[in-house]
Amino acid sequence: MMYPHPAYVSGFSGRAEVLFVVGRLGVKSHCGGIHWPCKMKSGPLPMPFVTTIPGGLYPSKSIILSGTVLPSAQRFHINLCSGSHIAFHLNPRFDENAVVRNTQINNCWGSEERSLPRKMPFVRGQSFSVWILCDTHCLKVAVDGQHLFEYYHRLRNLPAINKLEVGGDIQLTHVQT
Repeated sequence: MMYPHPAYVSGFSGRAEVLFVVGRLGVKSHCGGIHWPCKMKSGPLPMPFVTTIPGGLYPSKSIILSGTVLPSAQRFHINLCSGSHIAFHLNPRFDENAVVRNTQINNCWGSEERSLPRKMPFVRGQSFSVWILCDTHCLKVAVDGQHLFEYYHRLRNLPAINKLEVGGDIQLTHVQT
């Protein structure tokens, strides 16, 4: 069933039809004659959570996750992987009041990035949403609708980055890859 009411989404210049769905849904987005595959899962989702990223990363590709930080949380992680490499490791650490980012190639971690433009955006016991937008040279990451940082690609074969892993002290409720 189609509803003729357009939805306007911040950062999206096209038209979107709105449909409320409970359960599993496969979606293909359509824009200007080009189709992009997309997978959506809603939860609660099992942890640790692993899924494929259809088509891997490419400029304009978005990954969206929502969940709730557990009240006694110490850490959680969101990894974007290419084979055995971790191209992007997002690791909020409540015991250090930090959001650590890094890359692991051949089981060796690179230099950590920790600087943030504002305080730690994740709060124990509270819900959150993370939006990861792939750009040509970097990943742009927003938390709860606010841009938080850019992470420049250390692995540049973007289509090979085709797996999402989430683990740690959260309840994951929604993933869109």
